[in-house]
Amino acid sequence: MMNGGNAEAKLKTGLLHFQRGEFDAAEPPLRELAAQNIAIATYYLGAICRLRDHDNDAALQWFRTGAAQGQTNCMFELGTWAFTQQDFDSARYWLGRAAEAGAVNAMLNLGSVLLISGDREAARKWWQRAAKQGNGSEKAQAKLILQQNFPS
Repeated sequence: MMNGGNAEAKLKTGLLHFQRGEFDAAEPPLRELAAQNIAIATYYLGAICRLRDHDNDAALQWFRTGAAQGQTNCMFELGTWAFTQQDFDSARYWLGRAAEAGAVNAMLNLGSVLLISGDREAARKWWQRAAKQGNGSEKAQAKLILQQNFPS
């Protein structure tokens, strides 16, 4: 939650620079917001660490900070990272939290983690939910996954 127009203006400025790939200009306002516990800033700072600095450890630290504050994108990033490292317990935890918060991309990935972990019915549940809640491409992806793994 942001307190006042100054924080909103800083976020807009930081995001504008981020979207333009101007990471050096985006970082100061985002750092200032992160210091004020504005969780969305931690997600973008983590992304800057990955994209500009190629520093996954620093990115993960920012994502941990944001996830602890309830930031869904950060939870998704932690869960996806854990999945790539085959840490399925952590992947289930973080992707599950993001999926419960409504992140369709997390629902899709959580289904994959659950399938690999042997819980086919839970995987189906999350893919079905993604097929109902996602945007056009997410719905199509979920339906394809369901067809491939649960043919009629």
